[in-house]
Amino acid sequence: MRYIDEMMARCGRNRIRGVPMRTKLASRSRGGFTLVELIVVMGVMAIAVGVLLPAVHRARSRSAEVFCQSNLRTLSTALMQYTMDNEDRYPIGFTFAKFHPSTGRPTDGGASGYITWFSLIDEHLTSGAGPAIPLDAISGFFDGATNRNFHAAFKCPSVSSNFQQKIHYYQHPVVMPHLTAELPSTFRGIQPAIKPAKVNQLYPHNALLWDTPLFAAASPYTPSMFWFSGGTDTVSGFALPVSRIDGSQLNAPNVPELRFRGPGGDRFINSTDALLNPAGPIVWASDAYLQQIGSFSPTWNTDSSGGTVITLTVGGPRFRHTGNGCNVLFADGSVRTLYLHPSRKVADGPVGTGSANYIDSDFRRFMLMIKWPPGATDSNTVPTNG
Repeated sequence: MRYIDEMMARCGRNRIRGVPMRTKLASRSRGGFTLVELIVVMGVMAIAVGVLLPAVHRARSRSAEVFCQSNLRTLSTALMQYTMDNEDRYPIGFTFAKFHPSTGRPTDGGASGYITWFSLIDEHLTSGAGPAIPLDAISGFFDGATNRNFHAAFKCPSVSSNFQQKIHYYQHPVVMPHLTAELPSTFRGIQPAIKPAKVNQLYPHNALLWDTPLFAAASPYTPSMFWFSGGTDTVSGFALPVSRIDGSQLNAPNVPELRFRGPGGDRFINSTDALLNPAGPIVWASDAYLQQIGSFSPTWNTDSSGGTVITLTVGGPRFRHTGNGCNVLFADGSVRTLYLHPSRKVADGPVGTGSANYIDSDFRRFMLMIKWPPGATDSNTVPTNG
């Protein structure tokens, strides 16, 4: 018994001595980082974040650009369906549901609403959508306000939530004309486009839809910036002129050769003025030039990024994507990104005579000039030097 008691006591002492030994080893293994180690780790993390954030931003921007291109392809399919149902004609750009043919004003004060290219093709995208847009809201800035919602494909994902317009794209206004602007006296005697163009009147490289500038002052009820009120009729408003696309002659063409490629070829092909030659760019005034002439209004187009130009033209392309890119849908169904080049300047007028106040882009004039329409009067205008 004495032997057993001694053994038990010895084992007990061993167990007691073992506890503090394990505890001591454990306490050594839980030692924390030193200050230097923490600084090094934080520095590595900061460098990693600095490297990864731009990459993440580029990936998001590229994703939005691809999403926008997908939108345009969806709209292209809807346009194709519309033309097949309407004798191969494209939709109207803008008209009142009921209007007087000599003035373009609505005969019912606008009570029946208005019709646009996006409301017409929305019928092929949204179940139950009709062609007419009701005037059932107040925008606070522009007329044409409506509570109607449109298919999600009309909104570019790159657009900031600050811009609340419902439609983020603009249409080719020669192919899909604003009928209220196509009155006989609108363009100094030029033959008006009474109907939208037919599919066979376009070249494969003709632009149909593109990213367009948005306006910070627009309300959530504003569909598109095609509408301004004027004169005594502040309710019905009127659509902007056809081809209001830049500061050149396309803004208000005085001869049909500025809209169409002549029956015998491009009349302006030999022009030395880049703003007239079909190979010349659709241009925008530089920021410096707009400030110089006192027309710089950034709040009108704060849908911009970085050092890109402030475009004051309604319906012009908006270079809102990566690298100053603008997504464009063409008549052949392709979608391409055209770029603005702020470092390249274009002169207004014949070579050597104008000041380089404008900015170059990949968006060329021939992309808007469609085939000579049947019945158009040929003025035989053949400028060679401006």
